[in-house]
Amino acid sequence: MVATFAEIARTHRLQEEAFARHQEALLAGDLGAARRWLDRVAEHLRAHAALEERHLQPIYERGDAPRGGDPALFPGEHCKVERFLARLDAGLAAVAGPRDRIALFDVETHFKGLLEHHFGREEDLYFPQIQRLATEAERRAALDAFAAEEERLRAWLGAG
Repeated sequence: MVATFAEIARTHRLQEEAFARHQEALLAGDLGAARRWLDRVAEHLRAHAALEERHLQPIYERGDAPRGGDPALFPGEHCKVERFLARLDAGLAAVAGPRDRIALFDVETHFKGLLEHHFGREEDLYFPQIQRLATEAERRAALDAFAAEEERLRAWLGAG
């Protein structure tokens, strides 16, 4: 159960774990498993961003943004994540040998950096602000949606 907005960070850790499983499969040369994990990661990141934009962004925009937390920043980063996912998808489709895997790992390093910074900003700026601004009804609706998301991701990771 997700009881506070700060607890949404657990889904970030689960997303990182799913991406690590993709990379483990890629390292092992199991391109089928790498594809399945990357597809899961992409699906989950898209769903997560949609939940944030539907449930959290309107709340966040009501308040005075904290320093470094312009309201346009978070949806903008979701667009960057989407563009990176397209690059990763194309990169994985083009893997024909070890050097291609190395090149894809290089791109994935930048993707992981983007996620790390994005998740950090959400955890340090976005979620605390939303926790302060949300009404009880907004809090319950959003947290219920994120709890279902976390449960779905845990099931994916368990099914591995």
